[in-house]
Amino acid sequence: MQKNNLAFRGTNERIYKESNENFLSIIEMIVEFDPIVQEHICQIKDIKIHNHYLGHRIQDELINLLASEIKINIKHIKNTKYFSIILNCVTP
Repeated sequence: MQKNNLAFRGTNERIYKESNENFLSIIEMIVEFDPIVQEHICQIKDIKIHNHYLGHRIQDELINLLASEIKINIKHIKNTKYFSIILNCVTP
């Protein structure tokens, strides 16, 4: 999935590595502010857990869940007279 030429998933599926693109980059940012995610990432890095749910299958599932929600909302929009869309995007 790409939006504005920004890939959701990159060629590398390892956290803190080059070319891991937006999903894992966002996880890296969340680690700085969320102690629960920080602990989870520490356990991954220390190989204390193997099922970390950051791989391509989970990313594909998230994409599909988001697509389903968008489709549902599009059906609702078609039935309304007026609607608005607000987007907030900051690119590096």
